[in-house]
Amino acid sequence: MANSESALTRSDRFEVKGPSAVAGAYAGSYSTLYTFASNNARVSGTVTAAPESNKTGCAPFTGTNFGGRWVMLHWEASGSDPSCDSARRFANVAAANGKGVLMVAPENDDRPIAGSTTIPGVLISRATAQTLYPAVKAGTLEIELGAAWRNTALTAKGPDMLAASSARGVHGSDGFVKPDVAAPGTNIYSAGAGSGNQPFRLSGTSMATPHVAGIAAQILSKEPFLSQQQVKARIMNTASQEVRTISGERLGVDRVGAGRVDAQAAVNERTTAYNTQNPSRSLYLLG
Repeated sequence: MANSESALTRSDRFEVKGPSAVAGAYAGSYSTLYTFASNNARVSGTVTAAPESNKTGCAPFTGTNFGGRWVMLHWEASGSDPSCDSARRFANVAAANGKGVLMVAPENDDRPIAGSTTIPGVLISRATAQTLYPAVKAGTLEIELGAAWRNTALTAKGPDMLAASSARGVHGSDGFVKPDVAAPGTNIYSAGAGSGNQPFRLSGTSMATPHVAGIAAQILSKEPFLSQQQVKARIMNTASQEVRTISGERLGVDRVGAGRVDAQAAVNERTTAYNTQNPSRSLYLLG
């Protein structure tokens, strides 16, 4: 199973209320520990920049009073590894009378942050930070977060791509081409354990596999007498969606198998090509 990244990514939305030059909706990732008072609750505030000497927020803001404003922090300083977790950073901001955190993500890493139960926060990309920073520096950036805005921002990323961590190559024992197919497995939202009705975003082959299991279940709901080999072949036969590199080059079968799965095509297809003499050997050449 290959782990592909969708051309679209879903994330949380936050709004910039001012200044007008940068006002509008932006994509981010809300800190996971903060709980809104109700589904309609919103939090807002003016954002200021952390002192350059402590822009990660890992050290206490001794002698600083943020005056109830949000604080822009950077997860890492000059490309170095972070020296602390988000809990300490949020605690340091709160101790200096900060109301929330606008956290700039490390490059090519937008995993969610835990943050704090006492003050809210949102993780933003470096590109978004560059757009908003002049207003932050001027002390004029006004932002708002809302419980109803979770998972409502869709951002285009380009072509369907393969996750860097996805497995590759042939089967070590039999020389079979593996993986068989690719499925969306990066930035997948599922039910967050212990979060009430909140989602949680995860990535990996373990998130791609449920997509394929769901397709198999739908196929069997329409054709319950198919064998497991026939279901596998049906999924591979219809996995015609190309998966590419970040530069747009098409990936080969040793990286994505037959291609990215197509649920609708797999369920609606009525012809199955597979090795009837040895069904377990139905591989990509029949895809």
